[in-house]
Amino acid sequence: MSPPSLNYAANTYLSLTFPASSPYIHNPSSLTVIPNTSPSSGAHMHDGGGRNFQMVQLQHVSQVGELEDSHIYQVDGVDKSEWERVREQVLGALKGDKGVSAVQELKARARAKRDEF
Repeated sequence: MSPPSLNYAANTYLSLTFPASSPYIHNPSSLTVIPNTSPSSGAHMHDGGGRNFQMVQLQHVSQVGELEDSHIYQVDGVDKSEWERVREQVLGALKGDKGVSAVQELKARARAKRDEF
């Protein structure tokens, strides 16, 4: 399986790792809304200055290689300019979910060219 094509200029991506007991491990697409934010509980994020942001949702992109417990998600509902304002809130909510053991924001990196022998 080839790695997914990710557009870092337009989207924010997160790598999530699940413990064996996670409800998401066998159905990673079921994690679609940031934990503790549901429409009935006022699912808007705040930037600390009183501004509301629209619903933060996750879209499952792919499994990370052969690792069944690690998956890549795209953050939807927050454009790149708003991401820095709600980043800590989103990452904190995911880290607080018992179904998630690790969260990492993915960043674009240039590949280093290796010398030919």
